[in-house]
Amino acid sequence: LTQKAFGEWEKDGFAPEAAFLEKLKAIAGVTAIETQTYTLEEVKLNKKDIKKAQDKKEKEEAETGKDAPKAPEDPAKKLKKVVKEGGKRGVEIEGAADMGGLQFFCTAMDTPEGDLELLVESMKAMNAKSDPTEE
Repeated sequence: LTQKAFGEWEKDGFAPEAAFLEKLKAIAGVTAIETQTYTLEEVKLNKKDIKKAQDKKEKEEAETGKDAPKAPEDPAKKLKKVVKEGGKRGVEIEGAADMGGLQFFCTAMDTPEGDLELLVESMKAMNAKSDPTEE
């Protein structure tokens, strides 16, 4: 996101952030939500490092067949993966909290891939009671 685009997004109230945060606050067990802005800077590489990175990227693209379009994933399977990831993260956080001293945490969910509805489902799974006999 460019600085100019960020400024426009900021003027729009970071849409759809407010609606998303309200959905998160409605999840049982969620007591506080904070947001944070990250600033990323371009890393300057020398010509040798640039060439090495380009070669690696080209090799990976050739191996994975980037040109072939991906078949859409079954929504039920995707939801199952999202819930499983959320549950695992919840268990990890619960384990860290049981060791003591945990007041705040930051985590990332990969499986929702930017889908806010799936992210909410993941958060619900993260806050569900865990069963120690499960995987």
